[in-house]
Amino acid sequence: MLDFIPQLKGRGYDIFVSVDDMSYVPVQSSSIQYIQYSEKECSDAGYNNALLPWHISRPSAWEKALYHFCVKDVSYEHVWFIEDDVLISSSDVLQRVDAKFPASDLLCEGHLIVNTYKRDWHWQLAHNRIGFPWARSMMCACRLSAKLLGVVGEYVKTHGTLLYHEFMFNTLALHNKMVVDIPDELSGITYQYKWKLEEFELGQMYHPVKDRHLHTKIRELVSLRSQLGRL
Repeated sequence: MLDFIPQLKGRGYDIFVSVDDMSYVPVQSSSIQYIQYSEKECSDAGYNNALLPWHISRPSAWEKALYHFCVKDVSYEHVWFIEDDVLISSSDVLQRVDAKFPASDLLCEGHLIVNTYKRDWHWQLAHNRIGFPWARSMMCACRLSAKLLGVVGEYVKTHGTLLYHEFMFNTLALHNKMVVDIPDELSGITYQYKWKLEEFELGQMYHPVKDRHLHTKIRELVSLRSQLGRL
């Protein structure tokens, strides 16, 4: 991923990598800026609990990234958050999606709205923490506007914590009458699925692709297949 993402800088993006491990010493790069706050700094500021507590109960790379863009650097009109097991099939995907949805507050793979409490997902983490309606989506790859990041920051100031990220962004956007869109390019963002090589297409994002070493090979394959298809 560190080899690939500098290509995005050439398309007009500033690139940040949120580092979970404080002992990791990043290799300095003119293309990548590293986000590496201590768990204590994030927790003291209320940036905790964005992930499932039985998976990880301390501030992780997600909380550190949100802390950075909600508190430390609020200069961006939109920010993409992309987990490292998301395959970005080509370097122009984000640019094309941004061109289609220049003003959306939230871009994600879905926007499921619920109005009653059921224990059929992780809604117990929303129960008594935020009012109805609730909404959720996979957030492995998503884009937030400065306006929505500001609402996230205000929630933290008021409540001293984040919410689980897979309902926090959608629900806050819904409560604040913000624009949520679902790009076709994010249709490959799923919970658990074993992707076959023939399913990958140029110009899409896919989750999960856990073997990061395969990302480069898959990009090369889909690019070659696309070129052959045009012959």
